[in-house]
Amino acid sequence: MKYIEKIMTQRMSPRRFDENHEIKPEDMDSIIEAMRMSPAAYGLFNTRLIRMPRSEFRDSLTPLFFNQPNFYQASEYLLFVVDKVEKLVSETIVKSAADMFGADLTKRDNYILSFQQRFPTYFASDSSAND
Repeated sequence: MKYIEKIMTQRMSPRRFDENHEIKPEDMDSIIEAMRMSPAAYGLFNTRLIRMPRSEFRDSLTPLFFNQPNFYQASEYLLFVVDKVEKLVSETIVKSAADMFGADLTKRDNYILSFQQRFPTYFASDSSAND
């Protein structure tokens, strides 16, 4: 536990990278595989990963990242794209519940209801509730 505490209290965020360094393809593949295999709560949290090596396209995105050197200097960048809460509760939860509970409608409906109670704004029938 002391090791975790040390990591959490002495963490740092790199601001510059060696522009000549390239991450080995097999190392990046291992990192991506570890992320792919991480728990995802029955797949409820749809996460897509965009792998961006140095390229003209990535350079064009630099202004979106406030021209930070750590964005354009890194040999690769990984972007995580996740669903908005609206999609999560209106589509993903319902589909996942159907997949998880199949014909057991009581369990499925109770599962969906538990999310409706946690996020009532997104389940409101009035579309202005999402504004």
